[in-house]
Amino acid sequence: MHIFDPAEAALFYNPDVFAVKRSATQKLYAAFEDLRLRLKDTGEQLQFPFPNEVTSISAKISQGENYGGCPWVMLDYHRYFKERDMFAFRVMAWFGHYFSAHLVLGGRFINVYNRNVKDNLEGSDVFFTLHDTPWEHAVGTPISLPLKGLTPAQISTQADEHQFVKYSICIPSADLSKVIDEVVAFYRCSFNTVT
Repeated sequence: MHIFDPAEAALFYNPDVFAVKRSATQKLYAAFEDLRLRLKDTGEQLQFPFPNEVTSISAKISQGENYGGCPWVMLDYHRYFKERDMFAFRVMAWFGHYFSAHLVLGGRFINVYNRNVKDNLEGSDVFFTLHDTPWEHAVGTPISLPLKGLTPAQISTQADEHQFVKYSICIPSADLSKVIDEVVAFYRCSFNTVT
C-alpha cells in the first residue's frame, strides 16, 4: 500500500521546509560568490604561478539533490579536468553534514605541485584521500585520513596507483563568514610557497 508515514506526510504538507531550503541555498550562492572573489584576490596578491590553462577556465557554482542522499552546493574555483590531468579547488556545502574544501591534483600537476603543497599542509588539520576516485567528497574514514598521520610512502602510493592526490578540510559551522575565512586560509596555506 502506498501511504506516507507521519514524518513523510508532515514533510510533504509543510511548505516552510522548502522555503527554508531555498533561502539557505540562496545564501550559499551569495557566500560562494564572495568566497570566489576572496580566492581570486588571494591568488593575485600572493602571485601564485597557476598554469594558464587552469586560470583561463572560469569558476562555477553548481548544485544537486543527492550526494549521499542529501542536497549539496559546490564552488569550483579552479576546475581543470582533462583526462588524468586535474587541477581543482572545490568547496562543498553538504546539507545535513558540513562544509568541506578540497584541493585535487592529478596527472602532470602532481609532479609540479604536490611536494610543496604537502609540505605546506603537514601538521595542519588536513585530510588526505586514500581512495580510488577523486569524486568522493566525504571527509574522514574510510575515504580520507589525517595527513599528519600518513607516511610519505602512503602518499606516493596514492599518487602512483590512482594518478591523483586530494587534500581536504572539514568545516562543521553554520557561520558562513567563518567558513569563508577557513577556506581562504586552506587555499593560502596550500600554495604559500609554490614556485
